[in-house]
Amino acid sequence: VTVFRFLVTMHLLPTSLLLLVCAAHALSTPKFTPKLVEQGRELIVAQSAPSIPLGLYTMLHFHMDDPSYNQQALIDIVGNRDYLSGIALEIYWEDLQPTNAPPSGECLSNFTRLLNYACAVHHLPARCMKVFLKPYMAWYQPAWTWPIRYNDSKPVLRNNSLDMQVVTWPWPAPKPPHHHPKHGRTHEPVELDFEPMMKKKKAPSHVASFHGRQLYSPVSTDPLWQYQIHILLNAVDSWLTTNDPNATFVPMIHFVGPVMESLTMRIYRGLQPYFPANGTDLLGAGWTLESHLAAWKEMASNYSRYTAFNTRYWVFDAGVIPPAPGYRNSMSVTVDQQVEIINALRDTHPLGPDAVIAKTESLMVDHIDVSQGCGKKNHHSFRVGYAQPGLYTPYQWLVQQPYHHAWEDWAPLEHGNKHVARAVPGMYPMKELIENALFSDLNASTPSKPAGALWAEIWSWESFNTSAEAACVPGPQLHKSLVHWNNEFPIQIKKKLKDE
Repeated sequence: VTVFRFLVTMHLLPTSLLLLVCAAHALSTPKFTPKLVEQGRELIVAQSAPSIPLGLYTMLHFHMDDPSYNQQALIDIVGNRDYLSGIALEIYWEDLQPTNAPPSGECLSNFTRLLNYACAVHHLPARCMKVFLKPYMAWYQPAWTWPIRYNDSKPVLRNNSLDMQVVTWPWPAPKPPHHHPKHGRTHEPVELDFEPMMKKKKAPSHVASFHGRQLYSPVSTDPLWQYQIHILLNAVDSWLTTNDPNATFVPMIHFVGPVMESLTMRIYRGLQPYFPANGTDLLGAGWTLESHLAAWKEMASNYSRYTAFNTRYWVFDAGVIPPAPGYRNSMSVTVDQQVEIINALRDTHPLGPDAVIAKTESLMVDHIDVSQGCGKKNHHSFRVGYAQPGLYTPYQWLVQQPYHHAWEDWAPLEHGNKHVARAVPGMYPMKELIENALFSDLNASTPSKPAGALWAEIWSWESFNTSAEAACVPGPQLHKSLVHWNNEFPIQIKKKLKDE
């Protein structure tokens, strides 16, 4: 196929002949059958690829400046291997490049050393748990890159110390005026004094670099930001080449596009109205939705430049990205538009399309709102958003990718942690949560058809606080529920393989 493609490029053969050759090649290539290994606890889903742990992963926020926290957390995680099958390790720009010097993978070496100590505490071999590596580049930008501290009452486009475009904005972000059908759109956001609000509401700790009450968000279409991501990923690539050449320790790495927030294609909700679906942004960056999508596709099409990534699975985070409430023309990304990026990754991966996995960080939908009590718990549906396909909801698309999809659980489970309940006022019954993660026939009264999900990520505090009782929804203690959920992943994978 490669030879024919070259001849067509040189205009020595017609394009139609190449299409026939490619079609014949595709038909002659047998579909890879997933294979259970490690006593049925891990799965290989692509030819020549490593095995993936099945079950629950803890989302560990690695902190370079607090090794004692990391050490105790890892000792607890390794000790909870009865319901934790892997570690979803989050690293940030400031971890890879804490000073204005070339980035390095030192944070990964520190993590590995602490993990090995935790394994030894529990009399286990080194690297006793596998890692899904999640480099968050837009979060926790190092302090040396920050612009001067500004007391803006609105989002403003500036340049950081690397001359990158960044949007500096207060927390919470003020909203621009609505688009008026008669008078058109005002291109200057509303001037408001948000200091009283800012005193009442503290910015969350997980958002983009936060300095006082000022946040900084990069712009996806900025070539300098794209280049900065490239050199950071080069550091990760170099570390993996040296320290895990066979991908036995880190079998999966998250795809990092030109992110503006998290690992998805979205923008912070507070900034979303400033970046419209039609036309350029209101801040002067020259951003358009078309250029945003093109930047993501370009980076996906070049992800194989990181040679150590090519022996590992690439994971894409399909987000729920509708327009901002009240701003119908604000930036949004449909499921189909995200699938285009996934397909670009599938076309690019040297191990073939089977080596690309899709997930969403929004496993939980339709929470019980406990801020006003739990009175409506018996009348609440936990299937809405799952059972029917939607323009912006990827759940149905994901479950149609057997052995190639996973979940991230972004809200608290059923235990009665009052601090967590205040932070995110939602509790979710474990029975429905497990069914939503594992089965595809969610319209059935008792779902039982395996969807082929590989894993689900849970927050680290729920990896430790497992003795709490259920809150709004009756059920067993969290520990028992997590053990059951973790064990169900390989059981349902085995059942699906047998059915096929």
